[in-house]
Amino acid sequence: MFENLLAAHIPETRTTARKRTGSYYTPRPVVDYMVDEALARSLAEVCRRNGSNHVSETLLRQLLDHGHEQDPASLPDDVRKAGVEAVATIKILDPAVGSGAFPMSILHKLTLVLRRLDPDNQLWEQFQRQLAVRRAEEALQADEQAERDQQLLAISDTFGKYRESDFGRKLYLIQNSIYGVDIQPIACQIAKLRFFIALAIEQEPDRDAENRGIKPLPNLETRFVAANTLLALCGQQQLSPTRVAELEAQLRSIRERYFHASTRALKQECIAQDGALRRELAEALRDSVFDLAAADAFVQWRPYDQSTTADWFDHRYMFNAGDGFDIVIGNPPYVRADVDAGHLAQRARITNSGLYETLWEKWDLYIPFIERGYKLLNAGGFITLIVSDAYCHAKYAQKSQKWFLENSRIVQLDFLSKIKVFDAAVRNMTFLFQNSTAGQDDPPLRRVHEGKVGNVRHLPTSRQTDLNHRAFFPEDMALDDFTIPTVTLETICYISVGIVGERT
Repeated sequence: MFENLLAAHIPETRTTARKRTGSYYTPRPVVDYMVDEALARSLAEVCRRNGSNHVSETLLRQLLDHGHEQDPASLPDDVRKAGVEAVATIKILDPAVGSGAFPMSILHKLTLVLRRLDPDNQLWEQFQRQLAVRRAEEALQADEQAERDQQLLAISDTFGKYRESDFGRKLYLIQNSIYGVDIQPIACQIAKLRFFIALAIEQEPDRDAENRGIKPLPNLETRFVAANTLLALCGQQQLSPTRVAELEAQLRSIRERYFHASTRALKQECIAQDGALRRELAEALRDSVFDLAAADAFVQWRPYDQSTTADWFDHRYMFNAGDGFDIVIGNPPYVRADVDAGHLAQRARITNSGLYETLWEKWDLYIPFIERGYKLLNAGGFITLIVSDAYCHAKYAQKSQKWFLENSRIVQLDFLSKIKVFDAAVRNMTFLFQNSTAGQDDPPLRRVHEGKVGNVRHLPTSRQTDLNHRAFFPEDMALDDFTIPTVTLETICYISVGIVGERT
């Protein structure tokens, strides 16, 4: 559906929406490979962060593998509890969500992990009750007790009816862990539809019960938002006055209540309360040291209006992810520097935003997506994106490569140039960077995928501190070729065209 919509011809510009936006649907084998790599490493990191060092990455890979048989009774109770806690606290963002391929794969994989660790949902329910109590305490409202009791009653009702079902697993994963942003409202709509279907199929109808026993599906407007990921609000770092913090906490509480609102009347009540709080927030922002235009943008953003796009993105305000995300994953658009006047204006705004340190020469649009996604991570978080393999060799990518060699841990580089991933001329690579410099003495994995995704051949590597930008080249070169300084043709002149044969 998404591909067909994007392929629709636009008579005025003689182009397709897909070509104009650089959007392509990522094939499932690639999505699942990237999701497995990111989840295995991230869940192990979250376990360590939570004080549980006995949950190995090897075990997590087995739990993520549909083909591996795992007996929950064979796992120690402390391992099971640590694993479920890691799933309960992880936060994941797709900054260019498209039709939701990556979040949907994450939902299925995390559901599989929970099913294997906690078949009867006892641990999962316990953690959801803890999170509900914490949310009620953070709401800063007079009726904290009533708010808490209402959330706990909803959790008891869900697991009372779906004790051994995936419904409760999926519902609370969607509520607490999975987020998406896209500049196209239609993309967010399709992503939400997929998640609705994923929840609906887990319910069993009861002909004699009200509404046939079907629980109303959640409202996902605050989980998949239409916004410009690459731009932020001016002055947002100055959000510090006490009154502003209180109003933001109340807004978060209203939006969590809206997530579960089951009637139109309750939804309208939440929307009205949201509007009143936003107006009050705008006044509080104007009274503090804050950019007035940014204050207006805050109050004008309405997540419930599904036909508009916010011209900015703020993960704290929109998703309550103040510490950042454990995983940023996706397929950002690939758009050349000189596509059209609209993109040139967008490039100017991105360049002038002050958010970026890696823009250089005639950078493609995926370059700021890489840096923006990395800076949305929490400490120790991971980013994995599939991008054009121009990132391996284009001159405009060298500043980005150098920045990540110095400021991140490069975990692995996967070269897909021998596989046709998309129905387009572009070839691809994926990478996995960690928001840490602690592992820079370790050698990154460098792998070429041949024949199909996952069939890898390892390339020479070395300690990250010894590498330069040629580590991003997919050629199976001798180790000395990229650890010993050399002079390449591209350092002397800018190459835009390779060898051109003479016409006959």
